[in-house]
Amino acid sequence: PSAHHFRTAVNRWLRGDMARISLVKVRVVLRDAADFLTILQAQIVDERFDTSAYETQLLAALTQCPALAEKHSRELVPHFFTLAPPDSPTKLARHRLSAWLTLYSKFANPNALRSTDDLQQIYLTLLCHPDRPLQRLSLSCILTYKVPALASRQDTLTALLDDTRWRDELTQLNIAEIPVDERADVVPIIVRILFGIMLERHGRSRGADRRAAVLT
Repeated sequence: PSAHHFRTAVNRWLRGDMARISLVKVRVVLRDAADFLTILQAQIVDERFDTSAYETQLLAALTQCPALAEKHSRELVPHFFTLAPPDSPTKLARHRLSAWLTLYSKFANPNALRSTDDLQQIYLTLLCHPDRPLQRLSLSCILTYKVPALASRQDTLTALLDDTRWRDELTQLNIAEIPVDERADVVPIIVRILFGIMLERHGRSRGADRRAAVLT
């Protein structure tokens, strides 16, 4: 199997010409350092083709071989922007957005991606979202850029998004201890994480206790 199968699957997906295909079985074959994606079987039936399910299956398969997906980012990233524009990524349904972010969080060299600045803008936007799982995925994507000041504080940033650890981590957080030359990278990320936490509205207090904890 080769990248040809990948291109064929993506092109059919983008064209939307598979209206009669409703069941797709995907197998990922991993061989040593090389990742290969094989579309093994597509059954033709009379039922309406579920594009959302097909997208989910394809993204799940690509997440298992991210090197192949990253190699073909020139096809994937522009399509992603049609679904989740950089200025309003939440237009895409949450479960679909999560699937895309999970894939991007596996990429090894995001700086080489097409429109990487727009991707980073999406990650930063979603880091403020009042949905903890989306925040975690966005942070994972941001960390793939391997910014030294963020990489060295990965445990702290991750703990702030942990449902059980974030309060303890917050009490230990001291912005003044962050070196001046690292604050431009670190502080905006922390602020966005905490802003998203304050916006959460689930629970009896509807977020009032979280807002008080962050602002105190």
